[in-house]
Amino acid sequence: MNVKEDSKFDFVYILFKEMMRYDMSYLYHGNFSTNLTDSILSFSETCLDTIGESTKVRKKVYFIMVESLQNITRHEERIEQLDADRASYFVLQGINNGYFITSGNFIKNEAVKHIKSRIDMVNSLDPDSLKLYQQEVLESGTMSDKGGAGLGLIEMARKSGNKLKYEFSDADKTHSYFYSQIKVTSEKDSPDVDQKYDDNFINAKTTHEHLLQNKINIVYQGGFNNENVQGILTMINAAGDGNSSSFSISDKAYQAISELLKNIYLHADCFEIDADSKPGIFMLGSDKDSYQVVTGNLVKKLKSDALLAKMKDVLALDSKKIEEKYKQLMKSAAISKKQNVGAGFYLMSLISNNLIDYSLQPVSDEFDFFTFSVKVKAN
Repeated sequence: MNVKEDSKFDFVYILFKEMMRYDMSYLYHGNFSTNLTDSILSFSETCLDTIGESTKVRKKVYFIMVESLQNITRHEERIEQLDADRASYFVLQGINNGYFITSGNFIKNEAVKHIKSRIDMVNSLDPDSLKLYQQEVLESGTMSDKGGAGLGLIEMARKSGNKLKYEFSDADKTHSYFYSQIKVTSEKDSPDVDQKYDDNFINAKTTHEHLLQNKINIVYQGGFNNENVQGILTMINAAGDGNSSSFSISDKAYQAISELLKNIYLHADCFEIDADSKPGIFMLGSDKDSYQVVTGNLVKKLKSDALLAKMKDVLALDSKKIEEKYKQLMKSAAISKKQNVGAGFYLMSLISNNLIDYSLQPVSDEFDFFTFSVKVKAN
């Protein structure tokens, strides 16, 4: 078997491998709109429900997500020359006993001292002192110029029972980039959550750099099934909605996204048998004139030769023959009433004018990692 190895796709497997220790990860890098934040919250609720998390923990996570997203939309400074380089950032990652919620956005340097003092004050207090401090803030009623009186920060600390991690990094002479992270743990919390995930804050920032370098806006890693695929599609629509979005989604790009997401939950293999959900990673990026849709998933080595043969067949044909082959496969699938794996590859080639690419990387004695990329012109 001749496995195609392509260094430009190494980052896909690197991210997949790093994220595999989480039950699920959702990351968004770009500008935030109201529709987008609503869809992120809705999708996250679906994910938590699918995982089977308790109502109590779900409520805590939801509250902290709302506060984090509101902090981004209230306090982010959109700077024309810097937005393309970094923009705002949101991450939700779940593990067996807890959830990490990370956000990042530009702020003015003059606000750094105030924000830092607020966080340090909250982090210094024990639960009883936090309760008293909250009461003091409520009674004083002091409001900031962007809304809120630090109550959200206090509530996040009280509901999570954990300290807020944060970092400020220089962006330019007048602005800084502000990262923050808070952890929510379930009643079944174990020391492993702290010991094995102490590097989570660093990893969240490093992952942001991966997204920047590869011009990726959305990443979802975890189990893929019909329900959360629909949630991802809704979120992508919201990400492209409104003047404040980083990109808008064309019909062709949406068609490519739908097909690739469906391909994971229908055809991916996994380390453990799971009929309802398949592990994989999905990425969506954009530049000035095109979108890039990338998926990665495990395939059993027994299937690799056939998969490679299909990919080579697709890339060898011109557009007319690809269209004929696609119609033929779809007709065959309709007659047999079975899904045809190869048909999707031909459809991707048609949508993108054959701007498709792939790699198949050995990862174990039993599995390879298949990365598939489609580039679709914006117009």
